[in-house]
Amino acid sequence: MAGVYGGYWVNVEILYEFVERLLDAEDGNSVQSRLEGAAAALSNLANSPQDQNHQKALSDAQLRIKESFDSLDRFFDASDRDKLDEIGASYFFSPDLLAELKEKIQQNPMSPSVVHQYLQEILQERSRLLENLKSLKRNLSDLHFSVPDLDAEQVQLGFRLPRAMFGNNFDGFIKELGTLKFVVNSFSIIIVGETTEIELGQISTSNPLVFLGVKGQIAFAVAASVTWGLDTWQRIEEIRIFRKDAAAVEALEPLTENIDQIIAVQVENSIEKRLDELEKTHTIDVEQRASLRKAHRIILERLEQGMNLEIRMLEPELPDVETDDDDEEVSISEYPEELKTSMGISSIRKELKFPKATGKPLLKLSYPTTKEAAKYK
Repeated sequence: MAGVYGGYWVNVEILYEFVERLLDAEDGNSVQSRLEGAAAALSNLANSPQDQNHQKALSDAQLRIKESFDSLDRFFDASDRDKLDEIGASYFFSPDLLAELKEKIQQNPMSPSVVHQYLQEILQERSRLLENLKSLKRNLSDLHFSVPDLDAEQVQLGFRLPRAMFGNNFDGFIKELGTLKFVVNSFSIIIVGETTEIELGQISTSNPLVFLGVKGQIAFAVAASVTWGLDTWQRIEEIRIFRKDAAAVEALEPLTENIDQIIAVQVENSIEKRLDELEKTHTIDVEQRASLRKAHRIILERLEQGMNLEIRMLEPELPDVETDDDDEEVSISEYPEELKTSMGISSIRKELKFPKATGKPLLKLSYPTTKEAAKYK
């Protein structure tokens, strides 16, 4: 079921999951209560401006608020930040709030009551937002919406596909899903030795967001290659910008004549370098390398046209490992492979940032041939 969310149509379960995660993050980091602690310290300071205990209390409160916002910053990934922007809540979960509070304190060293009034208004607005979120969660729960369970052995890769990519055409959309299947299985073959059963998870409308459930090892490889694609795309964008700037200067215009060829070489070299990296840890034959080459080109082409990736997973829990020396730290290399994979995916998830596509795409969309796609049915 879909509903309106921040001007976009989305899957209601995705909305419910986000609201639940947001409220859990709020409770786990005590943001509101720590802001209230700062307000109490400001109130006391306004009544007794010379009392050093109140001054210290305000300083301590700011440190605790910073701890909360730093923790939230690590908790949210780029897609979370986009959702916060959509519902107009980003500021209330951002270090910017604390930065502005500190600025107010510096601007009004002799008037803590002014800062107190400012913070009280922030607290009231933030409290209304939290109550609205709690009410939304209760209402959705009453309508029997819930967060789909995640399997500890499975990761869900959410591909957001701009409608322009498939011409807002159903057959084009189905073709894109088949292309995603080819990409995922190109990795599956070299990682687990066979094609994988891909579980269809949540689907949202607007620009469709399709979640595909796969094994953690496969998800890690795909996500790492999306990161590679973003880095490669950034270099292409720099070349694009150079061409635009150079074209505006007559003396530099000749330098732009071979730009398309330069970009093509850049893409091919980057793909081959990525495949060489994969071969360091996986056995890849000639046919598999050809499929992976096509898969990486597909990823890069679609990133340029606005494809995004979201990742749903259970966050890894670090084990309690006993050592002979209480002060000795356990090396990550000693963790089980499954845990290291989960940690790698979690790290990528939090760092994924997708810039907006600019200008006409330089790369034409390609698709697996009928023969290539048939290998992964």
